[in-house]
Amino acid sequence: MEMKECGLKGNPIVQCERSVLRWFGHVERISVDLVTRIYEGRTMKMLVVLLMVMSSVLSYDMPDPDNLLFDEKSVTQYVNCLLEKDICPPGIQEFKDDIPEELKTSCETCAPSKRKFIRKTSTYLMKERPEVWKKIVERYDATGKYMDNFLKFLKSDD
Repeated sequence: MEMKECGLKGNPIVQCERSVLRWFGHVERISVDLVTRIYEGRTMKMLVVLLMVMSSVLSYDMPDPDNLLFDEKSVTQYVNCLLEKDICPPGIQEFKDDIPEELKTSCETCAPSKRKFIRKTSTYLMKERPEVWKKIVERYDATGKYMDNFLKFLKSDD
């Protein structure tokens, strides 16, 4: 199938054939005229940025806490990651990097899936593995400055 540039001023990212567009290897059926107007209207840059942001947000999905907590090996792996005793499983490094900010804000800007994950795993560690919970608290909030608000967050439903 031969692809052409669809009149988008030499844009190598978007190519088409009979209104089938290829963007970064994905195939979409939309109006070529619409894409041309978007591109020429200088909103293409904003659209690309929006798509990049959305793809990073969508790819940053939390594991199912119910499945995770029934697997002792996974719990140990995640705890070791958080305490910097071992490498982090895929997707958890970003979660770990966000912990200081989430403690400060009591997870105000967290996605619902992340809030659920934090609530379930934190509650589990507090009840079932208090020695591990204590180490995590010492690592991320040694002074206890944020703990009262964080505990309120854990008890809330939102």
